[in-house]
Amino acid sequence: MQSHQQAIFETFYREHVGRILAYFGRRLPAAVAPDATAEVFLVVWRRFDERPTEDAVVPWLYTIAHNVLRNTERSRRRRTRLRARLTALGESHTNLAGADAVVIRNTELQQVVEALDRLPERDREIVKLVEWDGLERTTVAAMFGISRDVVDKRMSRAYTRLRRQLDPEHGSRRPERATGEASV
Repeated sequence: MQSHQQAIFETFYREHVGRILAYFGRRLPAAVAPDATAEVFLVVWRRFDERPTEDAVVPWLYTIAHNVLRNTERSRRRRTRLRARLTALGESHTNLAGADAVVIRNTELQQVVEALDRLPERDREIVKLVEWDGLERTTVAAMFGISRDVVDKRMSRAYTRLRRQLDPEHGSRRPERATGEASV
């Protein structure tokens, strides 16, 4: 931005930052609200030349803030689910002493990561988007420009490959089909 545009942006920022910070302050933990506010104004900075007329600026800002809030909450939910999964993994070894349990959990996690790395790149990314990022399969399909059925088939094949890699003794038999899982 040119210096004149930068001055206009700074004025705009000072005029609106308080209301956006308050918006997040009522919806997010106090420690997170300033970062979310900064993210809103980063979007505004990038799209400053596209800002609407003065009477439509506030709804525009709140729309951006609402989208940032949704993304922030989605990220928090993913972290919570990941924490729960890691905790559940550790609970299967609660009879072990602390250091031994950590070694086993790390070994199991490393085996899963290595098995994932052996999947074809597209399948690996689809599994990560669905399982780690918590995206819906229809969203993943739209991202890659493929149908939901193709995503289902790739997921099914990937699960079969992972099962075989992680448990060769039981992975060789035909897995039971989960409810809602598409046929391959």
